[in-house]
Amino acid sequence: MLIEKIKTNKKAASEVIGSVLLIVLVIVIAGFVFFWIRGILKDKVVTYQGENIDLVCNKLKFNAEYVNGTVKKVVVSNLGNIAINDFLVKKIEPGKTKNFNLKDYGFFETLEPGESASVSIQMEVVNSTGNLIYQELNVIPILIGTSDSGKKEYVCKDSVGQEVLLS
Repeated sequence: MLIEKIKTNKKAASEVIGSVLLIVLVIVIAGFVFFWIRGILKDKVVTYQGENIDLVCNKLKFNAEYVNGTVKKVVVSNLGNIAINDFLVKKIEPGKTKNFNLKDYGFFETLEPGESASVSIQMEVVNSTGNLIYQELNVIPILIGTSDSGKKEYVCKDSVGQEVLLS
């Protein structure tokens, strides 16, 4: 009879441990689902006209080119009818990528439709001996939109950007 009582207690203990583990597992899964949904439902950014900013990025028409003169520079032109706030420039080299914004050089406030601007990028792409460090740049437009939290800069997707070969 004493042996039966001990077996019953062991069974009860394993059921409690199993229940606790099951509850912990459900809480962990619920946490993952919460953060996953939170990532999907990011702050929606739209233009001032209320259009989804991703769609506006796809409508942009601009040109970016590299000018290799005594001063190395990038020239950007807004060929469309949508103002472009700034450009993110990704310097691409095998194995690494570095970014900078053209606006950091103070060459324009907003690139309005029909406008062009150029900026010297000597320090960004040339080493101390005058040789190019990077083979190409990806010039990606940045737009201004609105969201629930107010005015917001929106970097368009890389696929909207324009690749510029440095030669």
